[in-house]
Amino acid sequence: MVDGSCSNYFKRRKMLPEQEIKEERPDGSLIVSCKVGQYEAISGLLKSWIPNILIMAPEDFKMSLLKDMKQWIKRQEKE
Repeated sequence: MVDGSCSNYFKRRKMLPEQEIKEERPDGSLIVSCKVGQYEAISGLLKSWIPNILIMAPEDFKMSLLKDMKQWIKRQEKE
């Protein structure tokens, strides 16, 4: 899901590979899908949109990205 605060970027041009807007919600947020061959192909791009996105599926990708972010936070807290 893309937050309404930045949904206009996703409406104006395809920000993700094979992007498809599935739903526009009343609050301005979007449900967006995309297709990639490997998660690594999109993880960096999605990280650049944090905190304005939520990964809804697939669950294993969501958990992998969350694990990366938790590790990054731990590193930042140590410094």
